[in-house]
Amino acid sequence: MLNQNENSRPPVSMAARLVGRILLVCTLLAFLVAGFALYLDYQARYEQTRENALLIQKTDLPAVAASVWQEDVEQLQVVTEGIFRNPDVAHVVVFEKDRILAEAGQTPSEPKLTYEWPIQYSQFGAEFELGYIRVDITLQHIYNSLTERFITLLLFLGAAPWYWVLWCSSLFT
Repeated sequence: MLNQNENSRPPVSMAARLVGRILLVCTLLAFLVAGFALYLDYQARYEQTRENALLIQKTDLPAVAASVWQEDVEQLQVVTEGIFRNPDVAHVVVFEKDRILAEAGQTPSEPKLTYEWPIQYSQFGAEFELGYIRVDITLQHIYNSLTERFITLLLFLGAAPWYWVLWCSSLFT
């Protein structure tokens, strides 16, 4: 007849259980801190990207409107390419009704933000609707940056409990 104690595991010391639980709690806290830090970083970068897009509307839209009004396609292409040089911008298209007047870049895949603004020109108190401009902004650079930061945070925050355990174990030996 087999002894029941032969199949059971040897008892684990209280210190080993305590260290295991401390490691588990520290690792979970590391993941929570990393997740919260990434969330805050994403919000800040997303807001900065949105503000850059609105800055394009304020600063470049009058030049686009003047070029469309004067039917200066070469100048319009220069302004469009200037907008495209913004690192967040992936694609810019200037439309006059259904006709494309100028274009730079390529339509990005998801994730992206798309802004469309009407092109209006004022002369002698009258407003003229000339068309619209569409600006596609890619979010891929934000996601790539967050992925790199996530890995870095996990390496540093995830390794910290192990260093603590090693330091504590060196005290008792």
